[in-house]
Amino acid sequence: MERFEDLYQSKAWSEDYVHRRLSEILTHECWLHRLQVDQTKQKGMIQAVHGAMESLKRTRVLGPLFRHEPRRWAYFQRFDAVNIGGISLYATPDIAIFHQNKWSLVRIRWASKGEEQSEVLEDTLMLHWALNHPGFPNDVSMFRLRTVTWNKRSWIERAIEINPTQLEASWSLLEHDLQEMSWIRRCIAADPSFDSLPLAQNEQHCRTCKHKQTCPAKNGLFEAKQRRRRKGQ
Repeated sequence: MERFEDLYQSKAWSEDYVHRRLSEILTHECWLHRLQVDQTKQKGMIQAVHGAMESLKRTRVLGPLFRHEPRRWAYFQRFDAVNIGGISLYATPDIAIFHQNKWSLVRIRWASKGEEQSEVLEDTLMLHWALNHPGFPNDVSMFRLRTVTWNKRSWIERAIEINPTQLEASWSLLEHDLQEMSWIRRCIAADPSFDSLPLAQNEQHCRTCKHKQTCPAKNGLFEAKQRRRRKGQ
């Protein structure tokens, strides 16, 4: 998004700057997560990310921006929420492009969760966001939904169909998630030790969790589930 911000302001990124910026980010992330990564591996990671960033220029939906072809467009930060009926909706597109009399709302992903239908509904929420955001039309027919996802080899571009059923289903998903969060909040209020909170399905989710040290499963997911069974929870 830093690169798109500079692109919007017609600032070019040199090869040296890309490598330097990626190196700064990687160094910071390693420090933040207390990771030891040797220099050879760091260089390989930087090259891989650089290659992926460069190949964005060849995607159908974003390529024209890099080629400075006539387009009206904007970039957004994902914490730019809109309020809908008292709900703060964080479903911001990364890029919005006006072309051929419609707005394309684009979300860029470095990885997919593999839950296609769930992701489609989450991405459809971008339309609810745009319909309630100042500066965008409130006409559904004025929008397209696009995703650009990295699959470790190339960018996969997907067009998401817009229909009333899917719009309603996406909002229902949001309401369900809000109910779940309310339930978790009640659990925390009743038991500040977090022992009553649901545990992850498998250890894979724990490996990258930033809250592991304060989690009931900090000593291992299997041990935590066994302890729950013994307590009858």
